[in-house]
Amino acid sequence: MKQYYAQIRQLALFSHIKEDKDMDWLFRCIDGSVKEYRAGETIFSAGEETYFAAVVVDGMVQGLSKEGGAALFDPGDLLIEDYKEGKSVASPVDYVAKTDCKLLFMRWIRMMKVCSFECAFHRQLLEKLSRHRE
Repeated sequence: MKQYYAQIRQLALFSHIKEDKDMDWLFRCIDGSVKEYRAGETIFSAGEETYFAAVVVDGMVQGLSKEGGAALFDPGDLLIEDYKEGKSVASPVDYVAKTDCKLLFMRWIRMMKVCSFECAFHRQLLEKLSRHRE
């Protein structure tokens, strides 16, 4: 994960985390991991259940609906935002790598709750996320 920290810090959601030790702590807490996809690879299929949200770290992702609509997701964009506490979420559309890309996956249930350690950087992440979702 450490090799991605510089790119992740460029994203608005994570720009407040300056120390590697804090990034280490947060990503252990939220079960964070970066996965790489080649252009054309499917990330999530419409209807696929997941407990993870994904943030584009690098590259572009395309969301394709069954009705023919399409949306592009750039670095910093969340792919799935319709989280319901403790439940898996069905992907609303097919998400396909438009270019080679890297995505940060985070377990929703862990990301949306500050643990008993109440880390300041986790609280700031939640505040940024709630503003992003409004």
